[in-house]
Amino acid sequence: MYYNRNVHKGVATMLEGLRRGVLSRNKQFLAFESDEARHAQRIHRRLLGLSREVLAPGVELSLEPPRAAGAPFALTLERAEVRLRRVAYLCREELALLCDDPRVRERLRYR
Repeated sequence: MYYNRNVHKGVATMLEGLRRGVLSRNKQFLAFESDEARHAQRIHRRLLGLSREVLAPGVELSLEPPRAAGAPFALTLERAEVRLRRVAYLCREELALLCDDPRVRERLRYR
């Protein structure tokens, strides 16, 4: 799943709060009743899962640039021992958020 780059400011704000650890669904459950908040939470969980996979030992990575203007990046994660291949499509903003973690940025640097 990737989202429109013209994402609503409320989603971007909530996503930033989730990434920094300022917002918690358990503590501010009323704030998470809106569609924007649920959308931000889905994006946050997706990026957390991707960062865990990128940092996992034994995972080979490849990052393909967009094939056309406005197209998403293709991040391919392969784990040979279990014959697993996953392709995640990320817009530029999602890739930037994923690379906020210096360890992820280092793994993706030479791809």
